[in-house]
Amino acid sequence: MIIYNQTSNVHSSVQSKWCKWMQYTYLPSLKEKGLFSKVVFSKIVDKSDKFDDNYCTQYYFKSNALLKTYLEDYDSGFNKRQEIFFGCKVLTFTTKLRVINQY
Repeated sequence: MIIYNQTSNVHSSVQSKWCKWMQYTYLPSLKEKGLFSKVVFSKIVDKSDKFDDNYCTQYYFKSNALLKTYLEDYDSGFNKRQEIFFGCKVLTFTTKLRVINQY
């Protein structure tokens, strides 16, 4: 299992609009593609900035091939749409993780 983790720093002025876009537009449309087994959208509770909040979106892929398809066909589109809708008020970085074991 591969987890593709997107961590986003979201400025307070766009936080509500961005969260709604992620939950009701972007993630549901991406889920329909059938590339990942599940997606988890979370708010990071350790607040390091008093004005901005951080969110984590974790996509669970059953194989590297499915992750590669996502990265090639959809990830750049996410970045472009996010920039068009929210400009520099949302900054995102990614991490790829391989599940070793589940308990």
